Amino acid sequence: MALKKLFFLIIVLSFIIPLAYSFYFRIHPSVDARAYDNIAYNLASGRGYRESLDIPLEMDYSLVRVGPGYEFFLAGLYYIFGHRY
Repeated sequence: MALKKLFFLIIVLSFIIPLAYSFYFRIHPSVDARAYDNIAYNLASGRGYRESLDIPLEMDYSLVRVGPGYEFFLAGLYYIFGHRY
């Protein structure tokens, strides 16, 4: 039983500590994070899976990024809670 509590505590802390760190230091997105943020915001806004609205969709670089899972996760959060906390 104590081992399960310890495991649960480690899991919870592994989510809370990075979250608290990023809120405390107000870390701004950089390089890939900014691209993922743009893609997720466009998804949540109904503009499609694209990084930039300034270039045609078929020329958009977002189509060759690795896996869309993270962007869809962020888009869901943005749709529910908004783009900024």
